[in-house]
Amino acid sequence: MMEKFHKEFLGSGIRVVTEEVPGVRSATVGIWVNVGSCCEKEGVGGVSHFVEHMIFKGTPERTAREISETIDRIGGDLGAFTGKEQTCYYVKVAGEHIETAITLLADILKNSLFVDEEFERERGVILEEIRMYEDTPDELIHDFFISTALPQHSLGRPVIGNNKSILELKRASLLNYYKDHYTPDKAIISVAGNFNYLKVMKLITENFSTLSGAPWAINNGQPEIKRSIVNKEKDTEQVHICLGTKGVSATADERFVLSLLDTILGGGMSSRLFYEIREKRGLAYHIASYSSFFRPCGLFTVYCGTSPQNLSQIISLVTKEFKKIKNELVDEKELSKVKEQLKGGLLLALENTAHRMSRLAKQEAYFERFFSTDEIIRMIDTVTANEIMGLANRLFLSETLCCATIGPISSEDIAKIELSC
Repeated sequence: MMEKFHKEFLGSGIRVVTEEVPGVRSATVGIWVNVGSCCEKEGVGGVSHFVEHMIFKGTPERTAREISETIDRIGGDLGAFTGKEQTCYYVKVAGEHIETAITLLADILKNSLFVDEEFERERGVILEEIRMYEDTPDELIHDFFISTALPQHSLGRPVIGNNKSILELKRASLLNYYKDHYTPDKAIISVAGNFNYLKVMKLITENFSTLSGAPWAINNGQPEIKRSIVNKEKDTEQVHICLGTKGVSATADERFVLSLLDTILGGGMSSRLFYEIREKRGLAYHIASYSSFFRPCGLFTVYCGTSPQNLSQIISLVTKEFKKIKNELVDEKELSKVKEQLKGGLLLALENTAHRMSRLAKQEAYFERFFSTDEIIRMIDTVTANEIMGLANRLFLSETLCCATIGPISSEDIAKIELSC
């Protein structure tokens, strides 16, 4: 099926990417700004995430409550998230309400007041969010791992910031950051679902053409990943483990090779790690791997939660699987299975207009072009067992292995762990 993709530039320089999807009733509109925690300088950690919170706290036209009620009245979903490299504001609605979605997003992105009272109130909310995060080690461990692998790079900083940076952040600093980074050259408007293209482009042009600001260069450099083992002692029932190494960047030709390698090792209940650690030995309830793709680099990570006495054995089993995939070609039956698994997940996700909206924006942000579903499937199908083995040998190196743990174990116990592949 031919995908109805369009790309336009507004006079201000904002990029607009759209995809009409016949047969669905919903539409999702997203405003993506290429700014995240990787853009933050020392002393303002968490400011990107703080801006995201403040965007919803009122404009001259709407109070914070009225912003929420505008979407609730039409049964829509309004939300936002901040990442390492991007911040997204989105609304998912029935197709006939897309005008409301676009005008609301334009209002909050351009006209938010950032009033003092709301700034101080939201500071308290974010501090509580940090405390909540600290009480959730199975989530906290992933940021802890990234900071372990990339300790000297801005990508290694937590998106949410920390108590000190949030307590010290000034409203003036937040406003300056917003003005510097929320500029047309960094903005992408992405729309997917049931809508009329000409009507939507007219609405977007009317609502976003006045956004202004000077370009702001971001240059974070290439990070260096070195072997490290770090522990955060915490009184929990399980020890939470992230073990991994360097991956590939968001634009690397080998991103589909890594996705297949990832699926083989820890992508679901039939993966090698799930079978070896849960099904065969009963050492954990959950184990999985995942890849993180950033502009300058990537990371490959295995996560597991287990009893403290199982820690050494699990690390040994994971690194054993790393060695195996470096030294033995994946057979055709397994390779065919994981290709179908990856393609099936891709096709099922396309039934969600929010996923399609995100896919459009990310392709534009990293490649400045659109990859059709058929094109992606062809790239998955062309990956060979030799390419998977070759990539494993370049990524799974003892000198780049990193391990982060949170749980009731001491740093002395961690120091005894053998980490090699």
